[in-house]
Order: sequence, then C-alpha cells, then structure tokens
Amino acid sequence: IKGIDDKNLILETDFSNEDLKISRDKIASIKSDTPIAVFFDKEDYLKGRIKPADDNRASVENAESGASREFQLAEVQDLYDGDPQQKIIDDQKTKFSGNVNVGIELESGNTDEDTLSLSANFRARNPTDRYTVRFNKFYEKTNGEKTDDEFLLFTKYDHFFSEGAKWFMYAGGVFEQDRIDLLDLRTTLSVGWGYQFFET
Repeated sequence: IKGIDDKNLILETDFSNEDLKISRDKIASIKSDTPIAVFFDKEDYLKGRIKPADDNRASVENAESGASREFQLAEVQDLYDGDPQQKIIDDQKTKFSGNVNVGIELESGNTDEDTLSLSANFRARNPTDRYTVRFNKFYEKTNGEKTDDEFLLFTKYDHFFSEGAKWFMYAGGVFEQDRIDLLDLRTTLSVGWGYQFFET
C-alpha cells in the first residue's frame, strides 16, 4: 500500500513499474501485513497493521502500545508506510518553484535591431501561505536608438484560512515602467478575498 488520495487507493506491485490505482468505491476491505500509518487528519494518525472488520469497516492496531481504532475507508485522509512524524514535518515545509527565461536577438542589415527580453517567475507554497513574484523586462534598440525599455513586477501574497481551505485573503502589487512612453512608475496595490476552485 503506497498511499491514498481523494479518489483512489494506490498500490505498488511487483508486476508493473506503474502504480496501480483502485477507486475507493470499488474496495470492499483492506488489510496490511506490515505496519502502516493511517492518517485521519494531518496530525491524527495511528500506525499499525490494518485488518478487515464488520460492516465494510477496518481496524488498525499498534502492537507496541495496544492502541486500536476502527474506521471506514471514507474517513482515511492518507496511508503512509514511512515515519509518520517525518511526513507531518515534510507536509509543513515550504515548497519552491519557478523559472527564468532570457532571450537575446541581434539583427543586422538595412536595419540593425538588438532585443533583450527577460522574464522570471517564482512561487513559494506551504499549507496555508502562497507567495508569487513575476518579473518581465523588455529592451530594444533600432539603428543604435532605444525604441523600447519597459518592465513589470507583479507580487502577490495569499493566505488560506486553514490547510486545504478554498477561501483565502490576498494582498498584491503591480509596478510598471515604460521609459519610451514616459511612464516613470505606475503602482497598483490590491487587497481582497479569493476562492480557489483547483490548484495545479
């Protein structure tokens, strides 16, 4: 048993390199030969062997402490065969992602044109907070004369009211500059409420 998500039980098998996914509603009973941590919430778990019980239920029993608990599969948030305390710590860590793109184009001929474009995206995410920063810069010279020089900086902070919550409040700012169009600095600040339908 490798884990479980909202829809499927995930199994690792000897006969395939791919994980086997079985829909929750197709499972009649569940059993494990080795101890596994059954998470009912992010920090509410019991680690032990899982055994089938009556009425399409199952039970988990810790051999060392003697603690046991009956449950239905619908109550299970996660199954984890490693150290459950380490999983709790890892789930709380901030995860980072982002990318940087640089483009340079040099043209010569009847018209000499040099172009530089730079964009960067950065995101930090933990269970209740998300930080987003985006930066765009575009610069162009035509026949030695500057014809474009602009940048945009986007920043946003989202705070979710609890882990897994859909509602959040946010604060953000957008800063724009365009030297050719004589835009020294345009600043847009925002605060508000948001609802997240899905996150990828």
